[in-house]
Amino acid sequence: DKELPVNVIEALLKGVMQTDEPTAPLHFLFSAKFLNSPRARISVQVATKCVPYMQENGLTKMMKFLLSGKRKKNLKITIHKAVIRLLMSIPSEDNIKLVSKEWQKKDLHRDVRIAILYSGMKLLNAQTPTDMPWKVLDQAVCSQNSEIQVAVIGCSTDPKWAESIVQKKRLKDHIKTISKLPILDIYKKKFAENVIWNLITNAQDDDVKYLAIGSLKKWGKYTLT
Repeated sequence: DKELPVNVIEALLKGVMQTDEPTAPLHFLFSAKFLNSPRARISVQVATKCVPYMQENGLTKMMKFLLSGKRKKNLKITIHKAVIRLLMSIPSEDNIKLVSKEWQKKDLHRDVRIAILYSGMKLLNAQTPTDMPWKVLDQAVCSQNSEIQVAVIGCSTDPKWAESIVQKKRLKDHIKTISKLPILDIYKKKFAENVIWNLITNAQDDDVKYLAIGSLKKWGKYTLT
């Protein structure tokens, strides 16, 4: 039989959520088969709406289940990023630990790493009591992937200037997104010493090094005090 169009499936699932058991579709939505289909995008959207109806730590347990086994193998990058954003929208200790565990995986896709970096910067910006953002930043600075390093610089420099230097649209987008999360005054000295100076001295990519050096106009005074 011919499958229903994606928009019809989405409408039906959203309708189910209006019943007495709004969490009923979740087992199906997070099955390996569904996650490997073009309709997978609705999974996290529905889960987001179901959070108020879940038991304590229900979201964490479900996402932990999703990020393992066959389901993890079938997880599309866009869905993986959405899962990270959903977990970090409720930054409990368990959710932060789960995201930190994802960050440590060697085969984690670059775009998912950048999503974690952005989420970590949001925690730092909100002064959430966790050292997770600094651990992520320390490792991002040492990354062999220049896109991740450029994303780090995005929160520390003039976005218009930085965007004029890089050529790839993806890099411009990273800078534009993360520049919305400026470093708070209380963290500026630590950021300058741990991130900016490390990029200047250790970055292998010339563009990354140039961007970091250009950032000294803003950050130099913090590395010299």
